[in-house]
Amino acid sequence: MGSACHGTRTTFCRAAGLVPKRPARPVAKGLQTVHEFSIVESILDTLGELAGKNRLARITSVTLTIGRLRQVVPETLRFAFEAASKDTVAHGARLELEFVDIRARCTTCGAKFRVENNYYICGTCNGTSVELTSGDELIIQSVEGEEA
Repeated sequence: MGSACHGTRTTFCRAAGLVPKRPARPVAKGLQTVHEFSIVESILDTLGELAGKNRLARITSVTLTIGRLRQVVPETLRFAFEAASKDTVAHGARLELEFVDIRARCTTCGAKFRVENNYYICGTCNGTSVELTSGDELIIQSVEGEEA
């Protein structure tokens, strides 16, 4: 993990910081949960650990990279983050979201293409054997905070 200090502000970047850490909670029969809340719970767990390791009193900004395959609704994720971060080190933090398109590579001809409308057919050779190259990401890209 790299860091750059600016006075009492510290920025941390985690290029490969896959978020999911907490196992899924069981859901009572007949109830459904919005998956954005479980994503936020995992993010907050990771942010709490990160703040502790780096002696941050408060996290002020978080940037997430999210693949379109995750089917995250930005407004719901922001709401969940705001609600769940109360009484945590990330309370009031700015949440930046960067979305990554679904991209694939045809295993028949090697062409790379952007997947649109769940259409996984190669536009070059009409092949249907494809390999995903992006779109499933869920990464804490950067965190800014104030040192304790």
